This record gives sequence, structure tokens and C-alpha cells, in this order.
Amino acid sequence: MKNILVVSSIILGAVSAFAAEPIKLTVGGTIDTQAGHVSEKKAFHKVDPSSATSQTRSNSGIVNDTKVKFELEGNSSLGFKYGGLIKLNADTSRDATDNDDNVGNRTMVFIESAKLGRLEGGAYDSVSKKMLLSANSVGVADGGINGYMNQWINPKNIDGTKYSEKFIKWPELLTNCDCISFANKVSYYTPKLAGFQVGVSYTPDSAVHGTVTQLKSTVKQEDQNFKDIVDYGVTYENKYQGAEFGIGLVGQFGKSKKLAVARKDLNAWELGAKIGYKGFKVVGSYSDWRKSATPVVKDSTKKYGASYWTLGAQFELDKLTTSVSYFNAKRANVFASGIPATTASHDRGFNKNQYLVMGASYKLAEGFLPYAEVSHFKTKLHSATTNNSGYIILGGTKLSF
Repeated sequence: MKNILVVSSIILGAVSAFAAEPIKLTVGGTIDTQAGHVSEKKAFHKVDPSSATSQTRSNSGIVNDTKVKFELEGNSSLGFKYGGLIKLNADTSRDATDNDDNVGNRTMVFIESAKLGRLEGGAYDSVSKKMLLSANSVGVADGGINGYMNQWINPKNIDGTKYSEKFIKWPELLTNCDCISFANKVSYYTPKLAGFQVGVSYTPDSAVHGTVTQLKSTVKQEDQNFKDIVDYGVTYENKYQGAEFGIGLVGQFGKSKKLAVARKDLNAWELGAKIGYKGFKVVGSYSDWRKSATPVVKDSTKKYGASYWTLGAQFELDKLTTSVSYFNAKRANVFASGIPATTASHDRGFNKNQYLVMGASYKLAEGFLPYAEVSHFKTKLHSATTNNSGYIILGGTKLSF
């Protein structure tokens, strides 16, 4: 697999020699200014819900999310397109969801041929993220179940553990959440043929993104990461008499990096489908992580693994777009630093959470989109008697340029 990366780098680096015209540069991005409020159970008003002396956290405010992107595209005299993407964070504070201390958000270079398909390389999203059919795609306003609504929820549970380690926080496969989905990789997509398309990605190490400095500081065996990851996708999408429909299977497998805890290897999938007609669209999916990244040593009286399902609908009428999306997930003893090798403190049951998100946006002018969103969330930590639930209200404007 590593030879693929070498060959791909040579190909991607040589394409400029065959340019038929200068590369076109397009500069764009988004500025999202948002006011929000979260209502949670009383115990979760604290920064650390497990401590009565913890400070009270903010539950209302005005926030920003800003991205700038540079898109490059050229046409070769040999009949193929080539180019790349540089996407930058442009806020005055760090975005924790991207897990980055740097300005960079995504970088990618590509070659595309109508007959041979598309080859991508860089710190960019995998095939299983880009080809996914799920309710993630229908959320308007701030993104629905896969937007930033869950960033308003207290990041800790009643016992002081991390929310992101006990629950499935994002409706994505394990390495496709925003925190690690931009690991360095190479991807290939076939041309669409009679509605069918196939894609495959290879990621050497989920911890490596960006320059050689990051590579040199990454060790071969460590908890919380995977190596030799292969993502795949197979989709069928078509239209008939004004109706659109599609079905797709995506998945990933790879080796679990093991240090303190021996873990099961990565093996997860998601099956989705969509149907749409005259501005109305419905999309749903089901995902099973199986026993991916759970401890090898198990207790037969306890639960291991994770799964979730999504369902969403979107309706577009002139300049107004509305959506409703739902996410229901369960998880136990999966891919968390707090899971020890011994079984004594393993989860006895599944930790469950759900989101219901309704949103609306209005195209007031070209590139200017006011929006509003209301979400309800509910978590159930199996070992706890006190759980979190509540609602989130968001309103803002998104400027695209």
C-alpha cells in the first residue's frame, strides 16, 4: 500500500508539465456568525458536572466559524483536469473540532479524467466520508445532526469522563469525524457509469496530517489511533421523471495501534439511501462499528461495540429551505483512553444518545444566508443515575464568497 503513495506523489507532482493553459485560482470561503443558547440539566451547568465546586459554564453567547479556501484547476493538453484545494481556518481562536493548532484545515491535489476517474492526495476527507449517503446531507442552517449543535453540549459526563469517549458524538465512521478525518491519504474514484461509482482511500496513519514534522513525532504504537486504513465506497445514484434516488455502502478497515491496551482492529460500515422529488428529499442510513477498537480482553457480562442510525428530510421552496434530521446512537467500550486492559471498569451496557434537529435558512441575497435552528438532545450514560438532556437554539447568518 505504501508504494501507492509514492507512485501517486510522482504523478501528482508531474501534471503541471502538461498544462494547456494557466491554472485558474478561485478564492472563496464562509463566515458564519451565530448567536446560541443551550439549556441542560442543572448538574451540567458546571464545567465539570462531577464536582460541586466547579465553576459555572457559559450557556449563551455569540460565536464565529470562518474558513477561507483556495481552489486551483487547470486543463491539460492530454485531456485531463488537475488542481488542488487549500482550506484555512480564519478565526481568532482555535477550533477544537478540527483538532488543530495550525491554520490549515484541509489540503488536497487531484488529477481527473472523464475516462479514468479521479485521483486525490493530501490531508483531505476519505472516500467513505465523501460518498456517504445519510441524513448528514440534508441538515440546513448550521448543519443539522452533523453541524455544530453538539459543540454547545457540556463536553463532560456526570462522572467526569469525556462526552466524546462515552457517546458517538458525530454520525460518522470512526476516522471520519472532523477531529481526525484530514489525516494524509490518497484516494481514487472511478468515473460514474450508468449511475454506479466506486471509490477507495488509503491512510497510512490516522495521527499523521500535514508535514514531515508530524510524521516524525508519531510513534508506531500508541493508543487512540489506527494505521493502514482502507476506506471504500460503492454508490448508485440516478434520476427518473423528475425523481432522484440513490443507495450507497461505505466502510473502512485497518489496524488498531496498540500500546497500553490491546484493541480489536478497525472494521466498520454504513449503508444509506435517498429519494427526492421536486424540492423534497428524504435520506437515511444505518451504521455498525462492530467490535472496532474495543479491548481484546472482554467480560461476557458487559457490552462492546457501537452502532447508529439517521433519518432526515429537506424541503426547498424558492429561497427558503427547511430540514429535520434525527440521530440515534449507542456505544460501549469503544476507542477511549479511559478504557483499561482489565475488565473491572468496562461499561456494563450501552451508552445512548440522540439528536433531533429542525432548521430553516433563507437566501436573502447571493451568498448571504440567514438561518435558525432548534435541537433537542438526550444522553443516557448506562452507569449513571443523572443524565443530560435539553435543547439548543441557534440563529445566525452565513456569508459565502
